[in-house]
Amino acid sequence: MPGVVRLRPATPDDLETVIALKERVMRADLDRLIGWDPEKSRARVVEHFSPAHTRMILVDETTAGTITLRPDGDDVWLEMFYLGAEHQGRGLGTSVLTQVLAETTASLRLQVLVGSPAQRLYARHGFVVEEDDGIDVWMRRHPARDRRLPAAIRIAAWDRTPDQLRRAADLYGRVFAEPPYGEDVEQSRHSFTERVNRNSLNKPEFRLILALDGADVVGLVLGSGIAEGDWWRDRIAGAMGTVAGDAWLGTECFSVDELAIAPEHRRTGIAGALMGAVLEGLPYESAVLGCYTAALSARRFYESQGWQEIAADLRIANGASLGVLGIRLDDWADAGN
Repeated sequence: MPGVVRLRPATPDDLETVIALKERVMRADLDRLIGWDPEKSRARVVEHFSPAHTRMILVDETTAGTITLRPDGDDVWLEMFYLGAEHQGRGLGTSVLTQVLAETTASLRLQVLVGSPAQRLYARHGFVVEEDDGIDVWMRRHPARDRRLPAAIRIAAWDRTPDQLRRAADLYGRVFAEPPYGEDVEQSRHSFTERVNRNSLNKPEFRLILALDGADVVGLVLGSGIAEGDWWRDRIAGAMGTVAGDAWLGTECFSVDELAIAPEHRRTGIAGALMGAVLEGLPYESAVLGCYTAALSARRFYESQGWQEIAADLRIANGASLGVLGIRLDDWADAGN
């Protein structure tokens, strides 16, 4: 996904932009189902546009789309999620949806046109069909099991700016200097920054999700899709053997590469919220991660989240002993995450 992504609050002046986005994004589907009526389409946007609940999606400070989260009693309606065609299929929709879903614990509802590719995106993020009348599909996403966080903490995808990446690298260097890791802070910061910049361009389903306290990064989780030929995936497969490797890794799966929480923010629910955000809506059957055998508290956390050991005492280049843990994403979702 190229460029720097930012969500800004909408203003009344954005009305005409939203109307134009709706026509660009939805005209073909509406024409296919019920016929395109520009006046009726405009009137619906004018009636329902709520700047207080809408954000404009910017890529390199240019408007790429819009999204609305409108409270309605105990529910929240996801509406007017429009992305220009030139920004579709590039990970932007997944990134934006991951960010806004992490900001609410309410039951979410939406309406999507029958046959719209967006329905697959919503299904990957936990929305299920409640009704289908042949024109519209109504979907709901039930609240996560427990995503309560300290009031000041916000979960969000990396905004693709160097400054936020620098803050994330600072946290990474600080956390992995602790025992049992004992890594050099500057080397860790440098390698983390290089890895993020490289993987964000080359890896499928790349995700860097942050826990933010204001502008400060107090937690992070990093992951991406891996497939045959990937350096890490092939080493896991070698340690597991063919049968177990095929069962857990298949031809592709998701890898959670790093999870780091600032010491002063541990045991506050941030780790669970980050893990939920990074696993949300993935198009894979399973996810894997490596955990230092000596990192007992980290191991206990992963097991509490439903991860299980699938390979033990993996050593790379005479490094420390690692356990490889895996989770079935359908099971994870069924558990209420």
